[in-house]
Amino acid sequence: MVNGFSSLVMGLTSIKSIFDTLSNEDMSFFDKLLSVSMSLGMGISMTVSGLSTMSKAYKELAEAKTLDNIKTSLNTAITEINNVVKA
Repeated sequence: MVNGFSSLVMGLTSIKSIFDTLSNEDMSFFDKLLSVSMSLGMGISMTVSGLSTMSKAYKELAEAKTLDNIKTSLNTAITEINNVVKA
């Protein structure tokens, strides 16, 4: 989850740098074009990677909670069966 979050933040920071580049009046058009191209390439890939990693981690967490609920239910059922058998 942490890796996904850090990738997402790095991607968004790269995308933010596009606005900084475009507002820089000291850069030539060609320099802006190169900088924006690199920032887009890095920003989009890092953002997608971060979202994908976070999604996978969330699914695994939800699955673990489901398995834990199933285990708890089974343990409760076994306890109830044992109580009935002992009585």
